Amino acid sequence: REYVAYAGTFDGAGHTICGLYYDNTNYDGRNAGLFGNLAEEGDVKNLTVADSVINGATEIGGIAAYNYGTVSGCTNAATVTGTGATGGIVCRNLGTVENCTNTGAVTGATTGGIAAENNGEVVDCANSGAITGTSSVGGVVGMNDGTVEATLNTANVTASGTHVGGVAGNLVGGSVTGSGNLGNVTGASDYIGGVAGVCSGATITRSYNSGSVTG
Repeated sequence: REYVAYAGTFDGAGHTICGLYYDNTNYDGRNAGLFGNLAEEGDVKNLTVADSVINGATEIGGIAAYNYGTVSGCTNAATVTGTGATGGIVCRNLGTVENCTNTGAVTGATTGGIAAENNGEVVDCANSGAITGTSSVGGVVGMNDGTVEATLNTANVTASGTHVGGVAGNLVGGSVTGSGNLGNVTGASDYIGGVAGVCSGATITRSYNSGSVTG
């Protein structure tokens, strides 16, 4: 199946998109969100998605599934659910996500309030939606090999497996800087942390946790 990436500028000008409904958990229910793929030139900004439901298979995100470009000033208040990798704002970030907020409940396997997997930059973002997943589950990002800076999670993070963190579930690389967690973090097994479940080859600086941690 061929995917065409959006390479333009979509400026929501502060407006809200309501009534977006997607429901397909079959194999072809992939790359789902307001946008499927954003190219490097793609720029989505200044909009809110609310009163909506996005329920798919894998690569599911509230604003975009794959982001190679820039998502800024966006809020997701929709319920976002996937059977695989699922993120509140984007699923897989290889570009920049900045000044974004997720308030919707997010449920998946590898799961993050802002991004399920981050290989780019997540900056000045916050999550207040309940996060539920299997493993590599984080309030801000599920798995990280990029930059996470000036982020905050205030919601509960719950996983049925391992690698669970208030900010990042699995730090395989990159960095978390100036970020915090206020939510309760719960995992069924090992590698449960207030800021990060696992930090391997990564750095954590000027970050904090004040939520309970249970494993």
